Amino acid sequence: MEGHDEIVYRGDPESMEFIVYWLRDRRVIAGMNVNVWDVVDDIQELIRSGVTVHPKELSSG
Repeated sequence: MEGHDEIVYRGDPESMEFIVYWLRDRRVIAGMNVNVWDVVDDIQELIRSGVTVHPKELSSG
């Protein structure tokens, strides 16, 4: 995705169970889940809210 500052992974891409967040100015501008269920609404809310987040908050959980 063009225009992002950072990409943050939660989970393990090798296991094919992970979430990816694209950040710009510490705000989530996009997210994708792979074999992680029931997170779509949370990802959408995080994008819509425009709140700033620390990448470590996104990578752990």
